[in-house]
Amino acid sequence: MGLPYLVDVFVGLTPGMHSTVEMTINHENADNGTPDPEGTFTSFFDVFFDIEIAPVGGGQKSLIRRDMMRLETALPGLWSHEPPPSAFLVIGPPGDQKANIHVPLPQGFDDFFIVGIDGVMEVHPGVAQHNAKTTVVPEPSTMLMLGVGLGGLLFCRRRKE
Repeated sequence: MGLPYLVDVFVGLTPGMHSTVEMTINHENADNGTPDPEGTFTSFFDVFFDIEIAPVGGGQKSLIRRDMMRLETALPGLWSHEPPPSAFLVIGPPGDQKANIHVPLPQGFDDFFIVGIDGVMEVHPGVAQHNAKTTVVPEPSTMLMLGVGLGGLLFCRRRKE
């Protein structure tokens, strides 16, 4: 029996291949001024990737797999112009991809928030799935636990001195 062969694994986008994205947004209900759903959406996102290996410490990389993964909504997602009450909001100018509320919003444009108890299920047919939801503000108990943890670190540090 030989020694184990150690390799580094590299995953990256396939050069020269562009991702394919499509989203259909339906505005079925008038803007009601609340986070209640105002419409539905469906989407898919194709990602082309390569998996390569190389001996640990350097050496020639070898392509072991070139593949495509599709993420798509399993069912139509619900959306609203207004965020859910507990949503974590990041304000920024139009075009800022880090923001989810854009100010000033150009005429004819709207912000888009996923709503619904379970969010939207993204699937890779036959392989994997995950649930996408609007990020929420941390609960008070989360902040309390953070404070207890930081206090414990300070206590341990003082004991070492």
